[in-house]
Amino acid sequence: MMQLNSSLCLIALASVLVVDVQAADLRQGHELLEEGRTAEAIEYFEIRVDQLEENAEARYWLARSLLAADRPDEARDLFKDLAARDPSNGDLYYWVGRSYIDELQEASFMKQSLLAPRAKANYERAIEIDPDHLGARIGLGQYYLNAPSIAGGSISKAKEQADAAVALAPLEGRLLLAEILREEEEWEHAIDNATALTALEPDNPAHHYRLGRLHQDRQEWGPAFDSFQRSVDVDPDHALSWYQLGRTGALSGEQLGRAQEALEEFIARFGEDEAIHAAYHAGAQWRLGMVLEQQGALPAAAVAYREAIDLAPTPDAVERAEKALAALEPRMAAE
Repeated sequence: MMQLNSSLCLIALASVLVVDVQAADLRQGHELLEEGRTAEAIEYFEIRVDQLEENAEARYWLARSLLAADRPDEARDLFKDLAARDPSNGDLYYWVGRSYIDELQEASFMKQSLLAPRAKANYERAIEIDPDHLGARIGLGQYYLNAPSIAGGSISKAKEQADAAVALAPLEGRLLLAEILREEEEWEHAIDNATALTALEPDNPAHHYRLGRLHQDRQEWGPAFDSFQRSVDVDPDHALSWYQLGRTGALSGEQLGRAQEALEEFIARFGEDEAIHAAYHAGAQWRLGMVLEQQGALPAAAVAYREAIDLAPTPDAVERAEKALAALEPRMAAE
């Protein structure tokens, strides 16, 4: 009997060891995926699926890796198979929906009309099973926001999903709500929502930037200046906040010295950054010319306008800088 007990203990210990090894293996795959090493993650989870046969977790993470590697059709096959085996798992239907959305990004218009309703149906199924599934709430809300009405798009339904998401996760839900309110031009609500985001994550420059743009659109210059300033205080490398800080001065004619410093900062630090669209580089010179002209520094303004012409990426951008320069030249001649 003692020998039998010892054998059972050894078997149990061996089982524990196998589970621990499997868990450790999957954790290593998770790390590869988190680091963006998707090809290695796929290879790793493929090996684990072969080794562990019916292990649902290994198959799930293989599907997640395939989706991250822009292979949505292969990922979807795995997610659908997992959902068929575990139909009460709402998360699996969410990922099926996500796979349709990811494929939709590169699909033809005709194919999009087939993929989008399937994404919607799977998000709805995920919520039906698990009403607290945040990803499905946000995914469905984005669907309602972006789809045409003939395909079921609805701002009111998008707001319903955003409200549900806010109740589950205020930050993520309010980010969705921000998209909806801006689309609908509900500026007062949008500003309230953006202000709430800055309170939820005060160290995130993107929230201050978003709030600044809303104030700027409403020509609320003081709050716009303050929001962009908070953004660069939080993150001095947030290039577009420097740009918009200067643009606010150019548009308003206020705080011109502050605006000039911000534009010069943008040009000096980010002027050769190819990751920033060329329109911003040309725009910074054009706005700097406006700021300098309003301060009476006409020769310096002319230099900035000429630089804007050289950098302009489109005919419209060239034309507006040329017009500014043409209007400036008689004033310079009169002096």
